[in-house]
Amino acid sequence: MKAHKFVAVHGIEKAKAVLEGAPDWSRYYSTVDGEYYLIELNAVNLKQLKQVVESVNKINDFGGIGLANLIDQSTYGENLDLDRAIADYKLVQAYKNGEA
Repeated sequence: MKAHKFVAVHGIEKAKAVLEGAPDWSRYYSTVDGEYYLIELNAVNLKQLKQVVESVNKINDFGGIGLANLIDQSTYGENLDLDRAIADYKLVQAYKNGEA
């Protein structure tokens, strides 16, 4: 399962819980049995999930997608990567709305 879809289906709190509970050795979280794995078995990539969670949190910190779209990224520095956060947020919303 794609990380964006996981967040859309299970919510940001479940995604955070999965990341917080992940053992150091794990790379994937199985959506079938709720276990952590080194290999993908109908699983979500934890690195991608972390990025999506950070993106959603970033957009929420800005007050939502509407305000984030109005921000001039150069004002906040190049390390913000707001464009990526906006794209991730929109894809999560597309999955929620059945558009992806």
